[in-house]
Formats: sequence, C-alpha cells, structure tokens
Amino acid sequence: MGADAHGRLSDDISFLEEDISTSSRLKFSTVDILGESYTTVTATWSGLTEGQHRIWFEYEANGDTPVQISKDFTVHGLPNVRVTSVDFITDGPVFSGDNVPMAVRLQNTGTVDASASELLVEVPEQSDLFLPTPALMAGASAWVNTTIAAPSSGLATIVVTPDARNDILEASEQNKAFDAELTVATRMDVS
Repeated sequence: MGADAHGRLSDDISFLEEDISTSSRLKFSTVDILGESYTTVTATWSGLTEGQHRIWFEYEANGDTPVQISKDFTVHGLPNVRVTSVDFITDGPVFSGDNVPMAVRLQNTGTVDASASELLVEVPEQSDLFLPTPALMAGASAWVNTTIAAPSSGLATIVVTPDARNDILEASEQNKAFDAELTVATRMDVS
C-alpha cells in the first residue's frame, strides 16, 4: 500500500521495553504522516531501574512488514541523601530558651556517592540554620550535631532537610523534609 490521495502514510508505531511483546508495550500509536514530512512520537518508561536495558521501536507503514529497531542503554544510579533520625539529647524536661543538643542521622540510600552539602534545620521562632554535611559514599551514613534553642512551650515541629540547596542531583528530590517533634514544657509560675 502506498500513500493515500493526499500523500499521507498511515503508520503504526510501537515503543516496547526490553523485548517485543504486547505485554512490554510502552506506547502504540497510529499516526498519519504527510509525504516528505515527519512527526514526533514520545513514550514514557516509568519505573525504570538502574542497569542495562533495551528499548524497541516497531514501525509498520500501511500494512507492510513491520520494521523493528532496538537500542541498548545503561541507566546509572544517583545518590539519595535522606534524614533517617533526629535525636534531642536531654536529661529532663525542656523549657523555652533551653539549649537542646540535637543529632541528625543522614544516610545516602542511593547507589552513587554523594558530595558534601548543607542540612537545613528549621526551628519555630528562629532563623533557619544551615549546617555543612560530609560527603557520603553509597549506603553510608553520618551524624550531624548542633544545638538549638527550644521555642515556646508546647509541641514544636523541627523540620530538617538534607541537601537543602539542591547541590546534589539525587534519585528523588521529593519528600526530603523530616519532621521531628520536641515537647517544650511550660515553666511553673511560682510568683
């Protein structure tokens, strides 16, 4: 079959992941392409993991024998720095204005080393605090320690965010902030 009376070719196009089968199809589309022109068709491969992969492109013009082309590629990993715990080191009740030692455990859950960056600590009623963090090898963890002043009495949420200035290209930039709760006691009024 050739082009129609208007010079259009009706083409079936498929993108497939790893092998040629209908279960591995990322996208199937029928497009009309005018004579000497072209069109762009895109497909998204969600959930792509690290390692070796192959993408297939299948093209069939007006019912002719399909043409199949594949391309091998490698997906490289990225670092992924996360806060895994926040500890407030206290011997008893914490009151507003008390100095509270705080230990933040960071972990690189990615598969590639992460460079040094900054940790953001947000304490209610105080200026944001940016702390240097060490470089972390893939899978490694480290502690970052500081001291904060306890805010007003009540339950305070201290928000800690790794790589606060987005210096590191990470596997995920979503949900990086970690909320830690600190109970600040009310001072007894003895007047």
